[in-house]
Amino acid sequence: MVPSLEGKRAIVTGASSGIGAATVRALREEGMRVAGGARRADRIDSDVALELDVTDRVSCEGFVTEAVEQLGGLDVLVNGAGLALGREPFWESKEEDERVVLETNVHGLIRMTRLCLPFLLEGVGGDRGLNQPDQIHPTAVGQKIIAETVWKSLQPLLQTK
Repeated sequence: MVPSLEGKRAIVTGASSGIGAATVRALREEGMRVAGGARRADRIDSDVALELDVTDRVSCEGFVTEAVEQLGGLDVLVNGAGLALGREPFWESKEEDERVVLETNVHGLIRMTRLCLPFLLEGVGGDRGLNQPDQIHPTAVGQKIIAETVWKSLQPLLQTK
């Protein structure tokens, strides 16, 4: 049996379009309260819509603080922010394109996960909180590997709660 998502609270990055926007819709349909973040906050259709640039530390810190405050806590993080530049054909891609892709897709995921983990861990052992790897949701294969690595590194901490 799949546990109910009713009343749970989620942060979704990249919430203004694509997979992020679709994720916001799906989570809200399941009864979750969702804080969506994106550079184009005016395009976000969530309970809490805030500007977010995952490549900027200060933006991420402010977003997480405000989102968690408005949601009253955090149960799920969906790292949906991502992009692809200079891929067709790959040998014609530019170094700057690769830098932007890595900063957004990799560093942004790591930054947001690190900032959200204290809130996700608050409920370990209770009804809420981080108790399974599926609560940190990446939306690409490379991001999934990073999320699984973070999850494995948390195992000793989670076993003591």
